[in-house]
This record gives sequence, C-alpha cells and structure tokens, in this order.
Amino acid sequence: MDPNGPATAEPPGGERAEQLAGEPGLALDHLPVGVFRARVGADDRVQVVAATPLIADLLGAPPRADLWDAFVAAFPCSDVAALTAAFRAARNGRRPLRWEARLTRTPRWLRLFAGITVDAQGDAVVDGVLEDITAAKASDEKRDALLAAQTRRAAELERVDATRTTLLAAVVHDLRTPLTTISSSADLMLADLDLADAERRELAEHVARAAQALSHLIDNLLDVTRLEAGVLIARLGPTSVADALDCGPDLDWSSITVDLPDDLPPVRADPGLLERVLCNLLENAAHHSPPGTTVSLTARREGAGVTIRVADHGPGVDPSRYAVLFNPFERFGVTGGGGLGLGLAIARGFTEAMGGRLTPSATPGGGLTMTVELEVSDDAPADR
Repeated sequence: MDPNGPATAEPPGGERAEQLAGEPGLALDHLPVGVFRARVGADDRVQVVAATPLIADLLGAPPRADLWDAFVAAFPCSDVAALTAAFRAARNGRRPLRWEARLTRTPRWLRLFAGITVDAQGDAVVDGVLEDITAAKASDEKRDALLAAQTRRAAELERVDATRTTLLAAVVHDLRTPLTTISSSADLMLADLDLADAERRELAEHVARAAQALSHLIDNLLDVTRLEAGVLIARLGPTSVADALDCGPDLDWSSITVDLPDDLPPVRADPGLLERVLCNLLENAAHHSPPGTTVSLTARREGAGVTIRVADHGPGVDPSRYAVLFNPFERFGVTGGGGLGLGLAIARGFTEAMGGRLTPSATPGGGLTMTVELEVSDDAPADR
C-alpha cells in the first residue's frame, strides 16, 4: 500500500457499486457509510475495485476521480504512512484493519474498518467501510474536556485538603508555642509570689512577647482572609519609604543594611500596608539567610516610580517555583515551626492593592531578591 505508487485503472462509480453489491437490489448506496473493495498487490500498488458513491463524497473527490489518489491527497502524509503500517500489521497478523484520521483541510474525521484476505495470486483483498466520525470525535473531545476539568477539580480539592491539613498543623504549632510560654510564665509567678522584681519583670516580658506573637498570627490570618475575599481597602497617599520601616523589636537590624537616597520621593501607598509589605519581606529574607550574611534593602527612583529591593544571600528559590512562591501557606526550605507561610502572600496582595507589583528574582551570587514597584507621589507625605 504505497501512497506514492500509481493506482491501476478502476471502473466508473456506478459500476463499482454494482460489482460490490454482487446481488441485484442490495442498496449499498443508501448506507450511512461508504463501502469499498480494494486490491493491494505484492508491489504495494493499490487498485480500488469498487466503491459506493459516498466514498467520493467523504473524501471531497470530484466525480470519476481516482479514489486512491483522492484518498492520499485528503489526509496528511503522516496519517497515510500510519495507514500503510497498520495495513501491513493487519495483513501479517491476519486481523481486521482499523484506522482513523482527520482530513487535511476540513475538521472532518473519517474512520476506516476493513477485513483483509489474500487471493490465489497473493494479492491482498481489502473489503471495508469508511465512515464520518466527526460528531463522535466532537463528543469525545467534549467528554475528554469534561474529564480533564473534573481531574483538575479533584486535584484542586486534594491540594486544598492538603493545605488545610498543613494549615491546621502550623496553626496548632504557632498557637501552642506562645500559649505554652504564657501558661508557664503565669504558673511560675503564681507558684512563687515572692519572686524578685527582676525575675517577675522577665516573666512578664515573656508573656508580652508571646501575646504579641499571637496577635501577629491572628493579624496574618485575617489579612489573608480579607485578600481572598476582596474586601481589603487601601487608603493611598504620599508615603515615605523610610517611615514604613517600623518593623518592631523582633527584627534583627544588625544583619540588615538599608540604602535610601536623601532625595528619594514619597510613593503613592497606604502607610500601614507598605509597612507590612517591607517588614514581611525583611523578616522572610532574614529567616532564610545563613548566619554571618546580611540582608539589604535599597530603594531608587526609576522613571515614574520607585523600586524597592530586598535581597538575601540564602539558598534562593528555583525560578520554576516562582509561580507558587506567593501562594498562601507555601513554605520553602522550612522544617519544623517555620510559620504559616503567609508573609509573601500578604506582601504581594498588599502591594497589588496599592497598584504596585512585587516580583522575585535571583540575587547575584546566590539568594532571592524581592522587588517592589510603586508609583511616585507628587505630594509630600503627611507626618506620622
């Protein structure tokens, strides 16, 4: 079955149907499929011995056209080659021939099903049908699309369930730690009412820090809820980047360098949200920085905006994972109580709420750099 080989002469269309029917009155022309008989010689030359008119219609061939030539022209070369291979496998294995393909210039799909016998001369006689399966293919594609959507939905539900489990474990851990501190400190103060003032003050400071950690955890959970619900309100105005670096006592500034030009203009931002963005980025960078390395925060005016970069020299993140870096509850390289993984999600959500962008990139020499881009404000910042 050589698609390049010439087909031998074949009878006109009406005679083909009559020869194929074999018996008077057998109405093959009215079948919803095209019926044919072809002969394939030892040299792989194809002769269409007989065919009903629907064969030509399915192929889009003009009347009295050479049907094998029309068949070869109707399909991509790769599909015709696949048919040749399927024919040889079916002939050698003495099994039915099955094949389907899409026509080259139309969305129509055709399916061929045939039986193969070998005559006394050693030629293969192929008796089969050719049918239009376009509607069935469309139905299959619709079913496959629905199945794919269901698979994606199942995967999403599985991811949500895993996230819920991770969140529960992280929340329990992050609640238990400060609660244990508060409980044990209170027990010590109650057990020994004669504690020295210095000892009592130290225990009180433990309680205060633990309460602050609980408050921070609750704030983060509420912030993520507001972002996901789309109810966050950003009150934009001229804001000083320097004033937004009020991150509290928990941040170790000894390992952080800050480079802000004296002439850096104010940005159009919500002061409280910008403070949370920059402090979250600094805390995340410090958390992932090896001992003895520094975290740098720089800001520069670039065009009509201000670009703020927070760079660390930690293990960094593979660029292929940048897309999930800001997902809530994503934690990279953290084992044990590394927090809920909400800091970056909140930082991006707050930045976008202020009309800005937050993007990750690799720090030269290793590490991760977070870049915040905000508009310059034409007004002077208000006193805080």
